[in-house]
Amino acid sequence: MSSLMMFKKQSSLSRWLVLLFFFSGFSGLILEVLWVRMLKLVFGATTLSVSTVLTAFFAGLALGSLLLGRVADKSRKLLLIYAGLEIGVGIFALLVPTLFSVLDGIYTIGYQTLAPFPYGFNLIRFLLSFAVLLVPTTLMGGTLPVLSKVYARRGSELGWDLGVLYTSNTLGAVAGCFTAGFIFIENLGVYNTNLLAAMIDIFVGIIVFGLYRGGAASFRPHDAPLSSATYPPETAATPGRTGNLPAQASNRSFPLLLIFFGLSGFTALAYEVIWTRILVFFLGTRVYTFSIMLTTFLIGTALGSFIFARYVHRIQDKLLGFALLEIGIGLYTAFSLIFIYKNLDALMISLSVTLGEASFRSMIAILFLVAAQVILIPTLLFGATFPLVSALGHVPDKGLGGYIGDLYASNTFGGILGSFAAGFILIPALGIYRSLLCVAFVNLLIGAWALRVPQQDGKLSSRRSGRALKSCAGVGLLGLFLAGTLWSWNHPSPIFYAGHFHQPGTERKLLYYREGLTATVSVEDITRNQRTWRSLDINGVNVAGTSPMLVAIQKMQGHLPLLLHPNPKKILHIGFGSGGTAWSVSRHPIDRIDVVEISPEVLAANSYLQEVNHQVIQDPRLRVIINDGRNHIMASPERYDVILSDSIHPRYAGNASLYTTDYYRMCQQKLTDHGVISQWLPLYGLSEENFKMILKSFYTVFPNATVWYVNTTPNPYTLTIGMKNQAPIDVRRLEEKLREPETQKDLGEIHVTTLPQLLSFLLMGREGIARYISGVEEHTDDRPYIEFLAPKVLSSELSWVKNFKSILNAREHDLNYLLSGAPESDAWMQIRERVLREHDEILKGALGEHPSDGEEVPSPYR
Repeated sequence: MSSLMMFKKQSSLSRWLVLLFFFSGFSGLILEVLWVRMLKLVFGATTLSVSTVLTAFFAGLALGSLLLGRVADKSRKLLLIYAGLEIGVGIFALLVPTLFSVLDGIYTIGYQTLAPFPYGFNLIRFLLSFAVLLVPTTLMGGTLPVLSKVYARRGSELGWDLGVLYTSNTLGAVAGCFTAGFIFIENLGVYNTNLLAAMIDIFVGIIVFGLYRGGAASFRPHDAPLSSATYPPETAATPGRTGNLPAQASNRSFPLLLIFFGLSGFTALAYEVIWTRILVFFLGTRVYTFSIMLTTFLIGTALGSFIFARYVHRIQDKLLGFALLEIGIGLYTAFSLIFIYKNLDALMISLSVTLGEASFRSMIAILFLVAAQVILIPTLLFGATFPLVSALGHVPDKGLGGYIGDLYASNTFGGILGSFAAGFILIPALGIYRSLLCVAFVNLLIGAWALRVPQQDGKLSSRRSGRALKSCAGVGLLGLFLAGTLWSWNHPSPIFYAGHFHQPGTERKLLYYREGLTATVSVEDITRNQRTWRSLDINGVNVAGTSPMLVAIQKMQGHLPLLLHPNPKKILHIGFGSGGTAWSVSRHPIDRIDVVEISPEVLAANSYLQEVNHQVIQDPRLRVIINDGRNHIMASPERYDVILSDSIHPRYAGNASLYTTDYYRMCQQKLTDHGVISQWLPLYGLSEENFKMILKSFYTVFPNATVWYVNTTPNPYTLTIGMKNQAPIDVRRLEEKLREPETQKDLGEIHVTTLPQLLSFLLMGREGIARYISGVEEHTDDRPYIEFLAPKVLSSELSWVKNFKSILNAREHDLNYLLSGAPESDAWMQIRERVLREHDEILKGALGEHPSDGEEVPSPYR
């Protein structure tokens, strides 16, 4: 075969490999998103749980890169190996639902046995994660070094070829991240999306196997010693373009190169964690926010790799180039700390005015542009480091597969450490902005260290040894770093620049602020229209407080289910919040309250909300459990008389799993025979269909459900009560319990002192609910509609009005079938109808205005 024909055939193979590696990245990122999501339902959504899963995932990638890179160097059937890797990932993905269901049972046993011993329990959690993810992530990690061995040319083309491969795979990851977050999970569901990604991997493997059988197997690995005849004359070895790989990295300096690239990975993942914690104040905590941030991160990385790979062969001193990239990352981070973050909210307002009428598409465009301001330039520079480091050298006694495998493994292990350090050490110890500055300093140190590395002859490069360059760079870096340090110590929190902190006509006073492992928690005094109330916020979103509407719903969430239960003794309360609900529960003659709270910082804030919680946390009957509420219900052996699922809005990322049919089934299993469950269900921030979906999921498990609206003040909340048995509400017992002195005193604060007043909250029973939810889908773990649909509701106020009107029209007028010993008078129905008409008129008049004195309802872009 002539050299020209061989070159054309190899070029065709190269194009195929680049395309197939794109789809490998596409499916790989989808599977990563799905598996982390699915394992959160097993291990919980705590920071430690999620970090454990991600660590296991990336450890598998690093291990695969390290081991399979060496396997590639010893094999001549590289395409066959690569085909096997892709097919193996796909087959495992098909087995995931079965494997994860088995994991549920094993984890539950571990939780019940080792939960009192956190270190041992966390080790078990890591081992389980690692065991279930080891095979597919190891196979995924091996794809880059194996394919690099097939694809990459030698000499000055190495950086370009590896950059093309890396770019193709990363662009596939961009597409996978975007489509998973915006299209597939919402429309196909989790199971079908997993099936789609698995089939893509299998098809990629089959196509590669076809290429292997079609003659591609005869091609030698590109880093093997080949004659110049392998390539057309214009690509043959020349004095400036040798047949051997570049030799800038010697055996002695290669470990140092691994350290540099590992530290670079450390900073990249540390930035990702910190950026996420900052940007939620500006972009919100909806599920799309995290897809936007990760997509932007990957876009920057892919573009940086592609652009820089094109010119990497022209850079004579590649280590100097690497040093300047790292310094550039650190400098831009310090610059953004001083000049960019404080203007993000103004940018969002400007963009919203420019784009005109608010829509979901315009909102997403704005969020992408804002995220790009912070993320794009540093990730461009991070992306540029891969082709540069790849081209720095090929150690003589190491094949290309092992060389790329070691680099990728080093970078991945560094990323694991960076993610852990940012989330568990830096942010809790220093705060968000100071942590960002510390990571930027690491980038500067990497750059400064790289400037000092000698060449192979033991001397420094002339351009790196110039005193003027060093002096100017040192003074500039030190000055910018000191300026950033001073600024970050005077402006320790992004909350001061988030839009909700500067609303016109509203005065806010920050009382408490804590940046913890899971979230940023704050307590503020808010004054509007000459009224002041206290607000507890998580990541800038109100979750509890002392406004009249919040106090009313918090009290009824605690009292109503206990009033309906014949003799409640053991209570589970999901989400402590302000502690107002726990205080109301404690007014009853119960034996124990288990409060499950995911954020310790929320508990630490309770002293600022004593007006509503009365320091109930000191009640000896109250036991605090730091965990994800759903995870506790799934794994704990405890059974409860009453379960309170408290104020956690389903529109925010991760919360919707507390509103699925699967979750309610878990709750049902943990209720005693006469058990009662109460679900806080908001009217705002959900479409009418979303509201009905959640109600249908609840009704499917608890067909004896009732819907209540606490009408003491206009408010955007309902309570949905489910009973495990089918017994009617015993009105006489209800009235007797209502007369208990402690109950009377507490409910008297919201002017609920009589049975008619309490019954006037009742809107619907099982018959009315069945008619109301007819024709809508259930919200399930597999089809998590709410998490993806609710953020598309842009107007919280309008959705409040629409949903209130919806339940107003659906209310039942004859509810005696729910009551045993129904009151002779229909006074309660008269009260209900009068108050509902009043609230309807108030909401009609307030359409488009902010609620007068209630909770902070999120703006369309937050």
